[in-house]
Amino acid sequence: MPSLPDMAEKISGKTYVFEPNPYNIKSISLSFSGREEAILNLSLEEEQHVLPVGLDNIYRISPGGEFGPLAFKGFWRTDNEFVFYYNEVSNINNYQKSRRQRKSCSNGQVKAPPT
Repeated sequence: MPSLPDMAEKISGKTYVFEPNPYNIKSISLSFSGREEAILNLSLEEEQHVLPVGLDNIYRISPGGEFGPLAFKGFWRTDNEFVFYYNEVSNINNYQKSRRQRKSCSNGQVKAPPT
């Protein structure tokens, strides 16, 4: 399992606030304390979730989604871009989220995979 890039330490625990979006994501925060799992704090319009994210290509499943369990896994695509997959296990929704961190700004995007 590869070691985490320096950017993981720089962004760990920091909260990123989003503009209004169709996914109702208000903010996210990722905390990296090891190479196998991260913790995602996800703030939606009406809900707050604290969710494990598998960094070892294995989904971590959490109860409590609107339609049942939620599953998350993620990886560092580059030294400054983290991608995570969000799967509503009991529903048809499956999303990919990436965050690219630059020196003084960040660029986040949410996309639904092609059907």
